[in-house]
Amino acid sequence: MHACLSEQTCGTVTSWKRVEDVETKKPKGFGFCEYDKADHVRRALRLLNGFKIGPNELLLKVDSKTQAYLDDFIKRKKEMLVAAKSVTLTPANLAEVDIKLGDTEEQFEKDEAEEDENLKSQLLAYYDENLVATGAITMIERLNAPLPPPPPPPPSSERKDDDRRDKRDSKSDRDRDRDRDRDRDRDRDRDRD
Repeated sequence: MHACLSEQTCGTVTSWKRVEDVETKKPKGFGFCEYDKADHVRRALRLLNGFKIGPNELLLKVDSKTQAYLDDFIKRKKEMLVAAKSVTLTPANLAEVDIKLGDTEEQFEKDEAEEDENLKSQLLAYYDENLVATGAITMIERLNAPLPPPPPPPPSSERKDDDRRDKRDSKSDRDRDRDRDRDRDRDRDRDRD
């Protein structure tokens, strides 16, 4: 995924690290991304998780610590919406506050859904304009295509010729080694006499 794609739709990316294979130095199919704000993380999870790029779907996950932080963030944001309506909690108006809180949560979710739809249309436009038009998707599909099958083994007549050639080569090697050893022995005997 391109950082600019994420930044245009989700928010500011503060860090992006793609994992590489230690031996081959080729990138693996995953990485780590950090956003500037909790809203940006939530938006990325909602919009980009399951988004198709070529034949692949993006999969976004957060660790348990980040998920706990996001859950707390949502709770605080909803509390701030209720506080903005300047409702004070008393035993007499508790039922009324619960109704207003429900309305506020519904409005909160409705606003997020509308924002998501707008951003999804921007995301798809970016995908069409930049990734498809430049041929990046074709390249991704080509890289993910299965390798062609290995060539078939040579016909048996060619293998026999190769075997004969190998036997001939090994016989000539043995003859050469034998002659070299004989010459060495003869020279040694001469030196002794």
